[in-house]
Amino acid sequence: MQRAVEYGQRWGDLYLPPSLFYNGGPRYLGPDLLVGDWSATGYFEAGPARFSVSYDFLLAADGAFGVGEVEFVPLYASVEGWIESLALEYLLRGVAAETRRFKGADVAMLGLSDMVPFPGISGIADMWLIDRDRLVFLCRGVSFLSHFPDDVNAVVYSGIPDRELTLDLPPFQDG
Repeated sequence: MQRAVEYGQRWGDLYLPPSLFYNGGPRYLGPDLLVGDWSATGYFEAGPARFSVSYDFLLAADGAFGVGEVEFVPLYASVEGWIESLALEYLLRGVAAETRRFKGADVAMLGLSDMVPFPGISGIADMWLIDRDRLVFLCRGVSFLSHFPDDVNAVVYSGIPDRELTLDLPPFQDG
């Protein structure tokens, strides 16, 4: 209960822009106590869904932000991860010269194993990856909920002018 009060004091009524995935994500951040199994195991609602979805946006006892239906899938290590991810998504939509979306088996063809996590965003099921030429948002949360590999999505952003300056990054170094 105290965690929900503290969460509400910090994030309550913070309205968010819609995400490309999760039917836009929560409309705003604010705690709502749940009943049943979710509340008994320390979860509470992180904010109401923007549109009708089969899952809730939840905060786990360890602070992880994620989605829950029958089971909980942590998307980020904290709510800050969700917020930083949205901020990066909106920045890249405005500056990337090229944006491409991939789904299912096509995601495996992207060669993500040589990429590194984008600094400052603590992704778990969802994550941002970076290499010399591109940034990739890998969205696996719904796939983990549905247990259906074709629900994996990726968005590849490239052609970012003055990338290090735009993204407030040091010069990229391989390896």
